[in-house]
Amino acid sequence: MRKYPLLRNPYFDILYYSNDLKIKGGFAKIRQTRAVMTGLSETGRQNFDLSRHSPVLKTFWRKKMKTYRKELWFEVPTRRAFINITPHVEACLGESGIKEGFLLANAMHITASVFINDDESGLHHDYDIWLEKLAPHEPVSGYRHNVGEDNADAHMKRQIMGREVVVAVTKGRLDFGPWEQIFYGEFDGRRKKRVLIKIIGE
Repeated sequence: MRKYPLLRNPYFDILYYSNDLKIKGGFAKIRQTRAVMTGLSETGRQNFDLSRHSPVLKTFWRKKMKTYRKELWFEVPTRRAFINITPHVEACLGESGIKEGFLLANAMHITASVFINDDESGLHHDYDIWLEKLAPHEPVSGYRHNVGEDNADAHMKRQIMGREVVVAVTKGRLDFGPWEQIFYGEFDGRRKKRVLIKIIGE
């Protein structure tokens, strides 16, 4: 699909596409508006009410998106642990000022995980037992990866539990289902590690 820029300024990006000819009268309206915009000064373009001039253009214009980035640091004193990081993530969302959009939270290390589930100690215990059965820490010599290190099992546990989560942001809040919380899973702890929070939206 070819993309044709109509207008770019600090407040709006106006785009239209070749397949939008399907909209009755859309192409003609866009051409008319483009001609009007070309004859305006920069100030005039900034203040031009596109939606009033051509209702069809409501489909094509959007406000500039905001972005937010922050790294959260964790140092777990044990080899394995599950930490509820939802309050930290919610604090980031509040700092961002974003009300509608998406939030990404991902572990920045290959022996840690970020996932969503229930904050229930029995479940976390079951996770730990299950993961240890699937990828036991010992015997360390049973892993080809363990040459000068002993964390091959942590890589596999991370692979199972996943790297990241994406959560919708609605009305300035994380749009969770019942009982959902965000967790940091550590499988080779006793050192500092990071979780990246990236939020985009309006």
